[in-house]
Amino acid sequence: MKNHMLAISLLILLTAPVLPLLPGGEGSVSDPDGYGYKIVDGNEPEPVLEFDYVNIRSDPNVVEWDTSNYETLIQANLGFNFDYYGTSYSKIYVSTFIAMSFVENSASSFRYYYQKTMPSTGSPKGLIAVYFNNNNCYDRSSKRLYTLQTTIDGEKAFIVEWNPTSGGKIQAILFEGGMIEFQYQSLPSWPNPVGSYTLIGIENPAGSTASVYSNNEYLSTALFTPPFAIAFVRDEIKIRAVGLLNGDGKWGDTVYAGAKPYHFRVQATHSRGAKNFLNVILTLGSLWGQENINMFYSHKNRTFSQLSGLGYASLHEEDCTFSQDGNTLTVDFFVDFSIEYPSQEMRNVTAKVVGRSAVPDILDAGQIYWVETEVQWNAQELYAVRQSDMRSLRMNDYVKGGEVIRFTGIKVVYEDSEVQPPHTMFNILVTDNFGNSKVVYIQQGSYMDFTWTSVHESTLMSWHFEVRGFPPLNVLSENFDFSLRVDIDIPNEVPSVSVHPDSIDDPAADNDNDGTVFVSWEPSEDGGAGMG
Repeated sequence: MKNHMLAISLLILLTAPVLPLLPGGEGSVSDPDGYGYKIVDGNEPEPVLEFDYVNIRSDPNVVEWDTSNYETLIQANLGFNFDYYGTSYSKIYVSTFIAMSFVENSASSFRYYYQKTMPSTGSPKGLIAVYFNNNNCYDRSSKRLYTLQTTIDGEKAFIVEWNPTSGGKIQAILFEGGMIEFQYQSLPSWPNPVGSYTLIGIENPAGSTASVYSNNEYLSTALFTPPFAIAFVRDEIKIRAVGLLNGDGKWGDTVYAGAKPYHFRVQATHSRGAKNFLNVILTLGSLWGQENINMFYSHKNRTFSQLSGLGYASLHEEDCTFSQDGNTLTVDFFVDFSIEYPSQEMRNVTAKVVGRSAVPDILDAGQIYWVETEVQWNAQELYAVRQSDMRSLRMNDYVKGGEVIRFTGIKVVYEDSEVQPPHTMFNILVTDNFGNSKVVYIQQGSYMDFTWTSVHESTLMSWHFEVRGFPPLNVLSENFDFSLRVDIDIPNEVPSVSVHPDSIDDPAADNDNDGTVFVSWEPSEDGGAGMG
């Protein structure tokens, strides 16, 4: 049995340094810059940006650009309008020096990478520095710069890929919703360590504000290890609620293993509207250990699935639902817990919500449920009666041969409760000492109830009751037995009956003057136990 401890919901606020700078190794989310851009990357702790490099070179619509000029600066159409620091752009200028800008700078200005920090009014202005240092894609014999207009998760996107002559594969992705993502599949061998004397970040065209990941400084350790991703986002996802809606027990935190599907709800908002959500992951047992049961909802496909933890719980996909209203998405998961659940301690529930052009949000709601996996029954509640007149029978009472006996009164419950497990989880095997057996099921809300016909011989008849289906360690009660004596010999008629007025010692009489008489008779011979 679980000793109850009141669950307290815990909201973990993911914070960053005061400056809008997210040093490698710290993960989380930076403070916003002057326009609201925040940085999220692939480092722990959550939210962790997933690396998902797009193979654009195999796409038939990819554009290969001539990089035979050392100072190549191309102008490319995005295929949509992109809001960058409050101004809408449909074209971008891309340099071979692994950087780009919406501002028309001179191609030669990108050669002065070693002078640039952010924010600054120096050229190149309005810089989007993906991996800005002395590496570039200059090559007279091959093309090393590619762009592609495409769609990712239903959102228009523009992708630039650099393949520097000194090695590496680097991408920048502009999403129509406003997110800017850098993907590093591999990097040049210099600078070493990674990120040292390198500019990574974005700044507004005026050079007055920026979100900076690396600001062209010496680093003693690597900023990150490829493959790796960094994103700059303005939109926000916020998880508003995570909870168990139909828990049992006094505090609503009890889960009876196998008793019913339990209802978990996740509710979140997206600053650009609910249609921009991508998926919701519900983790039972916390992201940091325990059972790690993961349920998944794809808002793009409107489908539910289970990712892990099938040995401990299962998702009732047919019961799961979602709804959206304005900026809010509500997702309802229904989960059935297994009797094999490994613990009766309080357990965490965590939700992670991902959407287009926004930082994923994660909320650990704290310890809000525990699973009762132990069952019991009371053998003293077994009730046996004669079916003919419903007279109760105690242990070792007499019954006639061929008499129908009804057994009832027993029910199996979770420990210290009146809640019954479903009949599909267990049964009771009843066997007598003559080799007969019967499998009995108990419906929820009912008692064990079945009949048995006694044998046609004078003997002791016994029954063994074995509850089956539960793991032995989950059973708190013992199997039990019951017995009756069977007599098939019917006594003869009583040969003589006498009535005595006031005492059994008085002579027999035909009348009496009060309401009490004494009766005696001669014994009958039946050769048995005397069932009449």
